[in-house]
Amino acid sequence: MIESQVPSGTNRIEADQAHKLPYYHEFDLSVLQRAIMSIAVIILTIFSIIGNVATLVVAIRSRKVRPLFRTCLFSLAFSDMISVMVTAVNYLTAFFSQIPQLWYLGPRLCHILPFFKIIGNLVNSATLVGISLDRYLSVRYAMKSSWEPGPKSCFLLAFAVWGVSIAIAVPSYTAYEHYQVNIIRTDKKNSSDPILVTTGFMCGAPKAVNARYYMTLFCILFFPMVVAFIWFNSFLALDIWKRRKGITSSADSSAAEIQKTSRDNNKEGTTDAQAQSTTNVSNTETNTGYKQTRANRERRQLRMFCVVILLIITYMILKLPEWIFLIATFYSRSRSQNPWLMQFAFGIVSMGSSVTNPLLYAFVTQTIEYLQDLYRSCQRLCCILCDRGTRALSSVIILPEPISDIQQISGNGR
Repeated sequence: MIESQVPSGTNRIEADQAHKLPYYHEFDLSVLQRAIMSIAVIILTIFSIIGNVATLVVAIRSRKVRPLFRTCLFSLAFSDMISVMVTAVNYLTAFFSQIPQLWYLGPRLCHILPFFKIIGNLVNSATLVGISLDRYLSVRYAMKSSWEPGPKSCFLLAFAVWGVSIAIAVPSYTAYEHYQVNIIRTDKKNSSDPILVTTGFMCGAPKAVNARYYMTLFCILFFPMVVAFIWFNSFLALDIWKRRKGITSSADSSAAEIQKTSRDNNKEGTTDAQAQSTTNVSNTETNTGYKQTRANRERRQLRMFCVVILLIITYMILKLPEWIFLIATFYSRSRSQNPWLMQFAFGIVSMGSSVTNPLLYAFVTQTIEYLQDLYRSCQRLCCILCDRGTRALSSVIILPEPISDIQQISGNGR
């Protein structure tokens, strides 16, 4: 609630007449809350646009990218930019306005912004499932090489995904309306004062219609896509982990075969010193080569495993909370300002997915290298600080003087 001067268009009514009017309780955001959330939205929007534009550039210029993955990068980048820009416009308008729950963008954007928000979310989720499905089929049919769609098939598939998403989002365009409401203001210090009613406009749809529409989307589309995304990536992570163990066992068996061959040669009577030294050198080089190859492969496989697990974790953390909270608000009767604050918070968290998607799908190698360099830098910094702390501690603590050999002998003589 805002304790300030009442703007123009405010009417004074008695408290007993308030229940006869269609009203909404007003809530307010503190200056600190507005500043923190506004800065977070602006930073996430800037990084998201930069990352997704770079993704489009890579998808256009790179010749090594397969047609299906190129198409997925295009859909992912465009859907991320649509979602983050719609959310940024909606939230920044609320944060910089006097009454955050009122709508100040006019009747046209009241229909357009929810419509594009649904399109961006659906295309984004479907594209992530498509990428995980592509990797799953590539691993499963790696020996047959039978999974490689052409450019035309990829274009038709992307066209179908966008077309279906637009068709599904049409009800949100027609359901949302721009209507006039009365915002109730009460005085915190003295509840007996007359209630102040501020006239304004809101953008929304009937609660029953919204609940039915979003619950249908969640149960029929979004939740199955979440399950498919987690299942495909879990299978991929399990396969990578098995291959990592297979590499270790195969390398160990190869080394054992080499040692067995050398022992057989010695049993056959090969006593020439030169031949034996040559065999020992070749065995040493072979073992060293196998160990180096095994270590490199294990490192790559472990890195790929960690990347896939990171994809699952970020998807569940950044995507699921907003949808779950949105469904929960439709069946909640709370009129406090906490649901509004949580809605803003979960929406900002969801914007983080548009920042992490380019890093985890288009620039995953550069991201891993940067994280490794950052880890090494932090490790070196910690070592330097620990060394300085040890030196400072040793300079403060006075250690006892060592006992000489003569003192020890005299002491023993006593």
